[in-house]
Amino acid sequence: MKKIETLAVIIIVLCVLSNISPIASTFIGAKFFGDETYGKFNLSIHLMATLTRILSLLVNIAIAIWLFKIARTEKNASPCTWLLFGFFFGLVAPLLFYLLKLYETVKPEEA
Repeated sequence: MKKIETLAVIIIVLCVLSNISPIASTFIGAKFFGDETYGKFNLSIHLMATLTRILSLLVNIAIAIWLFKIARTEKNASPCTWLLFGFFFGLVAPLLFYLLKLYETVKPEEA
């Protein structure tokens, strides 16, 4: 693997771990302190928050892969840059990608 691919894998693993850690801490807290202290309501709140984070992470991964595939076919686009941009910024990345593509087709030629 190239260095940039290794970095991308490490970033993805760390993002997944950071999104899963709230639910793990909730289960650990309920295990050690008991349900009376920690409460089942608190557990369900953390579960919903974690599921929302996981869904958001999956959407960002799908957008990143989609932008990577599109950027490979473009001559002026860097696939790795758009992969990382799509992963970290989600729905803003395709909007910016197509705005830049539109700008390249419409911009006046410099003399």
